[in-house]
This record gives sequence, C-alpha cells and structure tokens, in this order.
Amino acid sequence: LESHIVSCLSSGAQQLVLIGDHKQLRPKPNTYELSKHYNLAVSLFERLVRNNFPFVTLGIQHRMRPEISRLVRPHIYEHLVDHGVVKEYPNIKGIGRNLYFINHHAPEDHNEEQDQLSHSNEFEASFLMNLCGYLLKQGYPAEKITIITMYKGQLLKLKKKMPRSTFNGVRVAAVDDFQGEENDIVLLSLVRSNNDGNIGFLSEENRICVSLSRAKWGLYVIGNFEMLRFKDQTKWPDIIEDVERRGFLGPSLPLYCQNHPDTQTKVCSSKDFSKVPEGGCLKPCASRLPCGHTCKSTCHIIDKEHLTKMCSEMCPKMLTCGHKCRERCYQCKNGCLPCQEKVKRLLHCGHELIVYCHVPLEHCHCIHPCDKKLDGCGHRCLKCCSEPCTTSKDCTHRMKKLLSCGHERDGVPCNRPVVGVKCHSPCATLLECGHNCNGTCSDCQHGRLHQPCSHPCDRTLPCGHACKFPCTNECPPCEMKCGNYCEHSKCPKKCREPCTPCMEPCKWQCIHHKCTKKCGEMCNRPRCNKPCRKTLKCGHPCIGLCGERCPEYCRICHKAKVEEVFFGTEDEKGARFIKLRDCGHVLEVTGMDRWMDQDHSQGKAREIQFKRCPKCKAEIRRSFRYGNIIKATLKDLESIKTAISANAATVDLKEVLMTLRKLQNSLYQKKHCDILSEYSKNLKEDIKATRESHNLSAHEASTLDVKVKIAVTLGDLLVKLEEHSSNHVFVISDSLIKCNEVLNDMKVILRVLKSSSYLTPQQVSDIETELKRISLMVNWCEIANKIQRGQGQ
Repeated sequence: LESHIVSCLSSGAQQLVLIGDHKQLRPKPNTYELSKHYNLAVSLFERLVRNNFPFVTLGIQHRMRPEISRLVRPHIYEHLVDHGVVKEYPNIKGIGRNLYFINHHAPEDHNEEQDQLSHSNEFEASFLMNLCGYLLKQGYPAEKITIITMYKGQLLKLKKKMPRSTFNGVRVAAVDDFQGEENDIVLLSLVRSNNDGNIGFLSEENRICVSLSRAKWGLYVIGNFEMLRFKDQTKWPDIIEDVERRGFLGPSLPLYCQNHPDTQTKVCSSKDFSKVPEGGCLKPCASRLPCGHTCKSTCHIIDKEHLTKMCSEMCPKMLTCGHKCRERCYQCKNGCLPCQEKVKRLLHCGHELIVYCHVPLEHCHCIHPCDKKLDGCGHRCLKCCSEPCTTSKDCTHRMKKLLSCGHERDGVPCNRPVVGVKCHSPCATLLECGHNCNGTCSDCQHGRLHQPCSHPCDRTLPCGHACKFPCTNECPPCEMKCGNYCEHSKCPKKCREPCTPCMEPCKWQCIHHKCTKKCGEMCNRPRCNKPCRKTLKCGHPCIGLCGERCPEYCRICHKAKVEEVFFGTEDEKGARFIKLRDCGHVLEVTGMDRWMDQDHSQGKAREIQFKRCPKCKAEIRRSFRYGNIIKATLKDLESIKTAISANAATVDLKEVLMTLRKLQNSLYQKKHCDILSEYSKNLKEDIKATRESHNLSAHEASTLDVKVKIAVTLGDLLVKLEEHSSNHVFVISDSLIKCNEVLNDMKVILRVLKSSSYLTPQQVSDIETELKRISLMVNWCEIANKIQRGQGQ
C-alpha cells in the first residue's frame, strides 16, 4: 500500500525499485468495506502495472520442473522460461507421473457447526492422507512433502486425520499461508464439489497461480475437474484441457513398485492404498535375510537391505546342552539366550526339582516342605527343605489350646501363649433381666463384666410409641417426636419433654352447645346426641351426630356396611354413627361411648394410655366428642413427664463438674493416672455439650451419677499404686500380682464406661463387683509391699 511505501522513503531518495508479483495473492484488509469500496485489496504494485507504468518482468524460473511450469505458462505467465536446472529433477519414486490431476465426483461436506465460509471434503482428505503415507514409504523425508488446500475447514480435517506419530514433519497449510514458499512435493486439495456448481474463490486467478506454482519435483491435485471445466469462466478450463491433452488427468493415480517395476497399481480412493501396504506391491519380498531365512513381509521399499528387519522364524541352532534353541531368530542375533528348557534335577537333599536347563545345581534351592519335627512341640517344620529349620519358639502351627478361663480354642499358633488369647465361647450367663448373655467369654471378661442385653424391649410406652431401647428393667423416656396435636397446631418437642398447652379457643361447637374454654383445657360442654341435619351427596340424610364430622356411608346406599354388627346396636332404628379421625373407622355411637367411658368412672384405677379404636387398635388422639377423655390422658402423661424431669433435676450438674475437676487436680502428674485423667476430661466435655443441647433425662442423670462415682473410686485406687511401676510384681507366699494386670482391669472398666451412653442395672452391678475385686487386689499389693520392705530392713 502507498502508506507503507511512503513511510520508508526519505527526502534524499533518488530511485525506488519495487520487486514483486502482482499475479500472486492480494493483500487482505481487516475491514471488508475498505476492500470493497476503496480498493485496498489492490496493492500499489498491481495498481501501477494496471495503469501501464513501466515495468520489467523476470522471465526465467528456477523452481518448477517443465511439466509443472506449463500449468501457468501461458495461462498466467505468457513468456515464462525454464532454467536448465529444473530439467534435471529426478522423477517421483513409486508414482508413474510427476504431475497428475485426480478427478472425482464425491460431494463436499456440509457441516453447520463450522464457519459457513469454510468447506471440507472427506474423500479428498482421506485420499491425500494415504498418498502422503505412500510417499513416506518411498523414502522421502517428511519435510519434503507439503499438503495445501484452498479452505481452512479442509485444513482442520486433514490435521485431525493425520496422527503426529506417522506424519510428524509433514506440513499442512492453507494456500493463503503458503504464498512465497515451495517444497519438493506438493499435494493440493481443491475441496469444492457440489451439484450447484459453486466453486467459491477457486475462480480467483491469484489463488490458482499460487496453488499450482509451489511444487518443484511433483504436484498432485485432487478435485472435481468436470465441475471446474464447465462452471469456471477464468483459467481452469484451459488448464484442465491442457493437462488432459498431456495425459495427466484421470480418475485414478497410477503407482508402480520400485522393486517390481512391471507391477502397477491404480488408486481411485483411499481404500485402494491397501493394495500397497508397504509402499511396494502385494508380492512377497522373498529376500534372504542375514540369518539365512527368507523375508516373509510383503514387498517393501524402506529397509531394502533388511538392516532393521527382525526375523520372526524360530532359531535353528542347537545349544551346547543338546537342546534346540527355543527363541525367535531375531532374539539370537548376538548369540543364543540361555536354554529355557525345563528339566528335572536331583538335589543334594534327595528331592527332585524342575528348573530351567541353564540354572546350575548350586543355584537350585529345594522348595519341598521340610520333613523334620521340632524339638519341644513335636510339630513338623514349616520351612522349605533348603531353609534353616525353625525352633519351637517360632512354630506357627495352628492347634487347640486350653485357655485360662477353662474353655478350649482351636486355631491358636503353637508359639503364642494363652495369656491374651481371646475366648470366643458364648457366655450364655442368665442376666438379671431373665435373658441369656449374647457376649463371648472374652467380651464379658470371663463372666465379670457382661455385655448389655441386646434383646429388643418392644414395650409400649404410655405415649403410645414402642420402646426402642434394648432390654432394661425400666424403659427410658421416649426420644421420638411428640405425637400430641390438636385442631390448631402440633407439639414440636420430643415425646419425653412436657408439652406446652394450646391456648387457642376450643373449636368444639354445634347449634346446641359451644365450649368456651381454651383448646388445652377440659371442655365445659356436654356431648350432643342430636342427629346431624346435613345431606350427603347421594341426597340421603347424614347418619352422624350434630357437630361431628359426617361419615361417608349412607344408611340406604351402604346398608350392608352400616348395619355390619360390631357392638350389636348397629341395626337399631335411629342408630347414629361417629367417624374416628385417626383411623377412619365408622362406629355406632352408643357402643363407642361405652367403649370410651369404661375405666373413666370416678375413683376407678386405670392404665395411663390413650384409648384405641376397637377395630384396628389405632390410638384415638383427635375427637371432639371424646376430647375430655383424650385431655385427661394427656394430663396424666404430663404428670409423668414432670416427675421424670424432677428426678433428673436431683442431679446437680455443677456439683458433678466440681467433683470431676477435683479428681483431675488430685491425679495431676501422678503415675498411672493418665488413663483416668483423659477419661474425666472427656466426660466433663460431654456433660457440658449435653447441658447445652437439652435437659438431662432421669436415665441420663442416673448414668452420669454412676460414671462419676466409679471414676472417683478408680482415682482413689490409682493413688495407692502411685509409687510402683507398671512392671512391679507383688509377692505374698506363693502368689503374685502384677501391677500392670491391675491397671489393665481398670482400663477395661473405663472402656465400658466410654462405650455406654446408658448403663443397665446388670452393668452397674458387674462394675461394682469388679471394683470390689480390684480394691482387694490393691489392698493385697499394699500388704505385699509392706512385707517386702520389712524383709529388706
């Protein structure tokens, strides 16, 4: 452009020489409007030539061989002359023509996801990829081959199809990006092939000139040349006619085998390249390899001397041991490998061993089991014959042993002492609850600390829920969500917590009576026995009572269901029915009144639980007619909850925490007390967390009280053992007690306390008994210590 040239000129410039080719590609302005309306796509050089400005044309070309240069002479360059050097170029190996146009009718691809200005052609991409691979097999370096195409869509398709491992070094470029460059062999894809005859910018003379003038030795162009011949009005018809007249145009590319020149192969598509798998032909190579075998590969061009070809025949040599070599011929190129034949060898121990022939006898190790018996236990040695025998101390033979608890256990290693071996025999002791213990002898510390009973309780609590706790003498308070609800709201608390009474006005009213109390108070109106005045959907009168929900059954339409005998009063004339809202059953009201009123006469003892439907046993919690009975039951349940809360309140948490703090202070930096210090610290944190989350229940309070008392007792016992190490042994007469055994028994009690959120009466009883036993042992240790001191003095 003028601005680029002018900016380079100084005031002292006297002559300007421009060198270029106005028939090559034009400049590409980024703004289309400048190119279309202001001719910025036309270079200064081209503008000067068009306006008949004096210029000189270089007439001799040093790039293209004569067959290729004729494509642009005289169609583009009228007076182009070939230099002598281009006439000495070698012919392309493996192809019968140095220039060829492959004609096809395969349609171009329509990919809506790609840019609409770009196109691709799967047929051409596959053909050129295989043609490029064929040229590589002729021995051409990858750097000497270039594939160019008119469209970037085809460029992307080619790069995607050509793996780097095979085509590394082959350049794939668009024509616009290859201007001013050259290569020995160029493969050109024209892409366009359609029924509409659209050829896009294939008609531009500049692009035709660049694409056909890049190759030096060989040029191979693939496209739909019949479409170009009849649809293009520029240079293509003349070029195609010239190429066809010279015999360089056809539907198939002629290939020939360098090893068998008389064998020719014509390829019309990418599939035809399977006829030349190694770049030659389908005839066998049949060359004699250095090892003497014949090459079994098909005819190949690369490595004709078979320097890298590996012979896959079996090695024919005999080894010094007399066996035939079992390796492949190429594996023995530098000498045969050691013999891999398996043979039997008689070892010094008298056993036979199958080994590879090349392994010497001194390297053979017998793997047969040792037949010797160990001294002491009499078991057979478990090592191999070639290994040193073990001693009875290392014997791992599995055997049955009598444990200290009196039970036998099978599968115990011979060298393992019975102390510490867990007994898996079932405990089966009858517990205080009446069930047999489900733990094992070891789990229950040989009957001293039984596992909690795991039988489900399944008792029905006063609230109506089933007890989810394991077997216990006293069921803990219910932890489920409270089931108390009314017409206004539902209690959000847990079942064990006292409910807040509903303070909304009571909704029990009819045209005859109305309750004026709060919903949570006892109603001050009688039951209404007047018949309901409403009419059912069927048109018949309702069989219910005034102020109650209407049953869905009709005395006429559902006579069989209504008069089904249950209380015996269903078929009486004028019988009235009530629908239970909790389960949906419809029952005769006089019989239901008797059912609900029984056990509620004044002064008569009764169970504290909700009345249940006489048919399905569902709890009756919602009913206007029987509301006072339900509220009386709720009142009794609230008194139970209050009593339970009062029992829990008897445990002073501040006092408990103070006790634990004193215990920690008394154990500070004392021997053996770290096991209890950690436990008391965790227990104190659990108490704080529980107090912040909810109020303690009676069961939680009693368990907490027991845990603290046990911890204090253990702390007193540990202080008595302070001056002795864990390995100390106390001896009285012929009996001895180890200090670490006493400490381990204390740790067992602490493990039980940590793992139990609730201690059953059986556990409390067992722990108290175990503490008495440990206390006696500690006292015994003190006596033994005093005796030992007296003897020392």
